[in-house]
Amino acid sequence: MTSFHAVTRVLGIVFAFTLAVAASGERPVAANGHRSSGQAAAQSPCQGLRIGVADLGYLLGSGDVVVIDVRNPAAYEYSHLRGALSIPIESLPAAALTLKSSGERIVVYGDEPGGDQGARAAGMLRQLGVADAQALDGGLPRWIADGNVIVTQVTPGF
Repeated sequence: MTSFHAVTRVLGIVFAFTLAVAASGERPVAANGHRSSGQAAAQSPCQGLRIGVADLGYLLGSGDVVVIDVRNPAAYEYSHLRGALSIPIESLPAAALTLKSSGERIVVYGDEPGGDQGARAAGMLRQLGVADAQALDGGLPRWIADGNVIVTQVTPGF
């Protein structure tokens, strides 16, 4: 069997499995063991204050989200999600009007393992009229623990 035929066969099996899962109504299980809604883009962004890692990964892949790192600038420079903007939590009120008028889905994150810094930031943005703000559940530590890519800066000489 040629590699082309092998790939075509594997894709056919994956497609059949996807159809079977969709028909059964079961929610797929991600590699980390968590069940994904599989409907991240179809859900109302205001359904919950927090968004899971798998759902954020889906949104990043579709380009339908603006991600904001609310940690201090030094922490952002050291490591952050690819494409994330750096807006420290204390600067969010000044940025709220721009974020609100952008019409984009907003996901914020911090570096507290429970995701509390991001939840505070999302709550603040919602109070300031950014109704589509959500926090990454577990923040940057969960993103990293689940094996996702981050941008890091290596200090020369170390």
